[in-house]
Amino acid sequence: VSEIIKVSGVNRSTFYRHYVDKYEILDKINDMAIPLGDRMLEPFIKDGKHSFDVMFNSSYLLSSVPTHYKRMFLSLLKVRTNNFDMERIVKDGFARHYMPGDETADTQLARALYSDVCYRLLVYSITHEQQALNGHKVINDLVSYINNN
Repeated sequence: VSEIIKVSGVNRSTFYRHYVDKYEILDKINDMAIPLGDRMLEPFIKDGKHSFDVMFNSSYLLSSVPTHYKRMFLSLLKVRTNNFDMERIVKDGFARHYMPGDETADTQLARALYSDVCYRLLVYSITHEQQALNGHKVINDLVSYINNN
């Protein structure tokens, strides 16, 4: 709680006026995270693009996502409790967008790989904002490397 009030700039009594403890604030963030992520992807999905396209297009993250959202996201990645894990929340969100027709072991692995790659692209894009990311080229080079070795 001390770190939260220090970063947020509120005093301890204000924090406790709104939240019982730090776990309650994490629960509220958890409840907001999935709808917020879906709202951020919504313009692309309406245009017929897939969430993967968003991650491969770092210009979207650079220009459309407010800096304070990016900073908050990176801060929340450091918090892990029994009830809160932002990395898991994000990966689960990406996995929901990968919808193959069956539930074989291969499909489950593909879904896990898909969500991991999207997550890594997201974190990389946010932490390396000045570098344009060509995710399609990165993935194609990786597939080429795997196929040739």
